[in-house]
Amino acid sequence: MPLSGEGGNHRGEENAKDPTGHRGRDREHQAMEKDGMSFSVRRQELLAKLEERSQECPGLYPFRVAEDFLRIAMDHGGLEDEGICGILEAMWRRPDEAVQLNAQSLIRRGGGLDKDVGERPQKMI
Repeated sequence: MPLSGEGGNHRGEENAKDPTGHRGRDREHQAMEKDGMSFSVRRQELLAKLEERSQECPGLYPFRVAEDFLRIAMDHGGLEDEGICGILEAMWRRPDEAVQLNAQSLIRRGGGLDKDVGERPQKMI
């Protein structure tokens, strides 16, 4: 990790991008490391909070259960708890981005958009 004044940012945080595309490490992650709180505990806490918020505020998120939040976070953050927590925290801070993350996840899981128009399923009436 670069120190302040050695090519890092003004806070001395990592210069790499996190899975959400934002620079640096989240302050909560740094505090967790200091306090010894595990990312798996934080992950469960975030999932519970997101599920509760989505049920209290219908329409805020494109899904309502913890399993869906976890699926999206794993698709974008990988299998490590730290990456998953980063995505969950991003969805907590910016619920509108959850729609985009969900769409990207669905496209990836479905193998992408159909490129051959002749193979597209016909609409049912």
